[in-house]
Amino acid sequence: MNIHAYKYKRESTKVFLGGSMSKTKKNLTEEIPQFNTRLSDGELAQNLILKAALNRSLHHYLKGDIQRTRWTFSAELSRLTGREISKNMIDQYVAEGKEDYRLPAELMTAWCWVAQSIEPIAALIVQLNYHLLSEAEWEKIELMRLMDEREELDRKIREFQTKRRA
Repeated sequence: MNIHAYKYKRESTKVFLGGSMSKTKKNLTEEIPQFNTRLSDGELAQNLILKAALNRSLHHYLKGDIQRTRWTFSAELSRLTGREISKNMIDQYVAEGKEDYRLPAELMTAWCWVAQSIEPIAALIVQLNYHLLSEAEWEKIELMRLMDEREELDRKIREFQTKRRA
């Protein structure tokens, strides 16, 4: 499953959250223009946003099967990560009142895998003005980009031909 983070511009940045990387992908450590904007204090303080997304993804997991519980969720997270993760830890990761108790970033991928939801990752990147797209959505946008590129090339060809005729 390929999930793409995308900000549409002619010189867009593609970020693949799974699968292979595109040859046109910018180096993620390069300076990207949207990161040159000054943010106001606390603008990216998103602990409650992330906790709400974790909570919704956990509920998505729980409603999938009557035998799914927070214990089975924590057991699956523990199995996938090789770390002991208790039901109590899961409860604290999603509790709004436990602001200082946060899901470690290295567990985010496993959380999303077990919950079968990318909402927690989406909640993080939307703050950077990016959006996650499905493969089908990505293909539509890529097609639009290629059509724009073709239009520009056709325009340049017409200009060149007009100059040659003159």
